[in-house]
Amino acid sequence: MERQRSFDFGRDQQGVATIEFAFILPVLVVFWLALVEVTNVVSIDRKVHRATELSASLASSRIIAGEASPASVLQTVGGLLEPQMPGPTDLILTAVRKSPDNQVTILWSEAQGSSPARTDASSLPRRITQKIPQDKVVIVAESRHAYQPIVAYVFGGLFTIHDQSLRVAR
Repeated sequence: MERQRSFDFGRDQQGVATIEFAFILPVLVVFWLALVEVTNVVSIDRKVHRATELSASLASSRIIAGEASPASVLQTVGGLLEPQMPGPTDLILTAVRKSPDNQVTILWSEAQGSSPARTDASSLPRRITQKIPQDKVVIVAESRHAYQPIVAYVFGGLFTIHDQSLRVAR
C-alpha cells in the first residue's frame, strides 16, 4: 500500500500550473517594471530634445531680432518643462561666431539650472565647432536632465540625458 501511494504521487498532475505560474510570475513582473522604466526614459529624452529645439529656435529668431533676451527664452522653455519633468533640467544658450581664420568666439552665453554659462569657446565640443559656418552667428542650445530611475534602482542612481542643437541666426 505504501509503495502504491508513492507511485500515485509521482503521476499526480494537480497543481502543475500553479507551480509553473510561481516560476514565471517574477520574470513577468521584472519585464513589466523594465518596460515602465524604458517608457519613462524615452519620454524624458523626447522632452529634453523638444526643449533643446524650442530654445534654439526661439533664440535664433527672437533674440537676434532684439525681441527677447536669452534669460527670457530660457525662462519660457524652463516654464514649459517644469510641470512635465521630474526634477530640474539645465538649459544653456550660447551664441557663437566663427571667423574666416576658423577662430570660434562666444558672443554671449546664458544658463538656467546648475550648469554654468559657457565663457570659453574651447569648452564647446569639437564636433559642434566644426559645423559652424564662417561669418555667421550660430545659436548652440544644450539641455541636460539628471534622470533618477523610478523603478529600476539597479541601474546605479542618476544618469544624464543630454541634447544639443545648432541653429544659424535668422
